[in-house]
Amino acid sequence: MRKNTIIAIIIGIVLIAGLCFYYNCPIKNMEEAIHETNKPSLFSSHLKMKKWRNNECKGDTLDCAVVRIHFVQFQDSTRQDLARQFNDTINALLLHTLSDFSEENTTTQSIDQLAQQFLDGYDEENRLSPSYPWNMDISIDLIHQTPHTITIQEASSSYTGGAHPNTYVSYHNYLSNTAKLLSIDDIIINRDELLKVAEKAFRQANDMTAGDDFYEKGFEMDSLFVLSQNFALTKDGLDFLYNPYEIAPYSMGTIEFSIPYADLENILKPAFILK
Repeated sequence: MRKNTIIAIIIGIVLIAGLCFYYNCPIKNMEEAIHETNKPSLFSSHLKMKKWRNNECKGDTLDCAVVRIHFVQFQDSTRQDLARQFNDTINALLLHTLSDFSEENTTTQSIDQLAQQFLDGYDEENRLSPSYPWNMDISIDLIHQTPHTITIQEASSSYTGGAHPNTYVSYHNYLSNTAKLLSIDDIIINRDELLKVAEKAFRQANDMTAGDDFYEKGFEMDSLFVLSQNFALTKDGLDFLYNPYEIAPYSMGTIEFSIPYADLENILKPAFILK
């Protein structure tokens, strides 16, 4: 009787496993989603470039306004829908950045329309009083890709008058098989340990000792270290970036530091230790 029961249990397990394989049972967690038996291949990609100029921008004249963008586009013959989803995400990032210079409702605007509004804004400004040339440059680049993750960098620089141009860099990390945007909490096990390791790496990158005060070194932080949510999964480790004005004056520029994967063994979820 006991032998028959054991045989029945084994048959039941085999049947359940077979049904799950056939009907594609849902994956329980992200780590299982990353470590699938059939690992996805890398996407192929290429860069696209577009440029717009106002009508008066000819020859050596200073009456110029220019918009330049270049951005990565993905393709994959076996995962066309997923590649299209990534491309739609990149298009949305471009629209969001361009819309910062539009006073109109941008929900239905195209990239071309928003670029033209930037040029029109310059022409209107220049008619009222002579203006220095305006420019806007946006780039969205693939900086790292594995079978499991895709990391892109968006960088923008614009000048519409004033003491200096405005610059901004943001990282975006995704699961390559679902296009899910990853937050820092999606990839870590222990936030407290991450803060300790990150503060040490930040101090080393900025020539600070453990006892140095952040404020006295020019950083707009009190006694507590503030970790940026702007991070990138790269081939060497976890990179963090602060844009001008976030924790320091514009004169200190963009502030970056990296943590190698060797220092993140018990901090990052194992699936994200990119060796």
